[in-house]
Parts: sequence; structure tokens; C-alpha cells
Amino acid sequence: MYPMQNKMGNKCRRIRIPQTVRMILIVSSFGRAGSSLVMKMLQAGGYPILANKPGSLEHTGMAQLPTYSTWLEDGCAVKINDPHLFTPPKGLDYQFIWLSRDPKQQAKSMIKLNKALWPHKEVRSERASLRFKMKFIKKSTPQCLRLFKHLSKRPVIQISFEEIITNPEKISNRLQNYTERKLNINKMIKVVETREIDIHPSIMEMGQ
Repeated sequence: MYPMQNKMGNKCRRIRIPQTVRMILIVSSFGRAGSSLVMKMLQAGGYPILANKPGSLEHTGMAQLPTYSTWLEDGCAVKINDPHLFTPPKGLDYQFIWLSRDPKQQAKSMIKLNKALWPHKEVRSERASLRFKMKFIKKSTPQCLRLFKHLSKRPVIQISFEEIITNPEKISNRLQNYTERKLNINKMIKVVETREIDIHPSIMEMGQ
């Protein structure tokens, strides 16, 4: 295990699998539920994060899971959305934070993002797409929570997007207690912008 500096400037340690490792904090969701926002909060609070995509605070290695996982670093927070597809390897020590949101609002935000990224792509009707995504979220969430329990004996903390927006101080303290790290709560709170909990009509929605 060799000390190194990650792409976001925080000290972590490179994992050489197999070996005894320290805990890795996984921030996860199906997207559009606040995983980027929680990563920003953790970073602001002083928790080391592993990311090389500044906007979304993701790591490009996520798309290579579970086949390639040597990029993971212990002692850091890592954003891994869609864990049923990009599954962390067994045998490492994890904590999991699962982000949820009202399924209809989350599905609407997914559709909005897809339109922004691929404006000319032909897709099914928005109503059909909304139904499909809502059904997927409701069906797949319990599967992901079971997956986390399979990968780690540590408890999974579940946080809703609505809770973050309406009570960022409470969520910041929950994150501090769960990670057992001394975090800068005031800086974490300032990351959360005041807004409605329903899907936002502006580009602001894209950074959540």
C-alpha cells in the first residue's frame, strides 16, 4: 500500500488487491438523487474524496467496475452510481451511503439530464419513459440495498434528497456521525443551495 495524492488533491492510499485495507466510503444512487451533492458536502467538510471528474465528482474507473478495481483507494469517499452494474469488488472494507428521492421527481430529473446530454436522440415518449424509470427505481432499490449488505457487514445509511435540501445541518451531522470523522459542518451546510425539492426547471438540477 503506497501513499499517493489523488486527482482532487486529497491524500488517500492505493489499493493492491488482495490485501488488508482500510475502509472505503461509497456514495451511491441511481443518479439524480443527490450523490454529487453529498460528495460536495463531504469534500467541503474535509473528507478525502476520490474523483477525476470535477463536475460530477466521479472517477472514470467507475465504468470499469467490477472488472477493473485497482484504482480504488482506501480512506476516501467514492461515488458509484448504478451499483447493480458497476459493483465494487468483494473483500474490501466498505461503508455505504444510499441516496434516494421521490421516484417521480427522480425519474423526471433523469429524463431532463438525458435530453440535455443527447438532445437529438430518439427515445420513447416522455410518459412511457417516466413510467419505466419509476418502475425501475422502485424495483431495483431493495436489490441494491441487499447487495450492500452482501458486500459489507457495516450498516448502510440511507439519505433522501428531500432531507438534504430541507435540513442540510441534520444530514451533515448524520454524515459526520456515520463516518466517525470530525467534519466542518458549517462548510458542508453552505454547499446546499436553497431550492424547491421538486425538479428544478433550470440547469441547477444538473449538479445534484
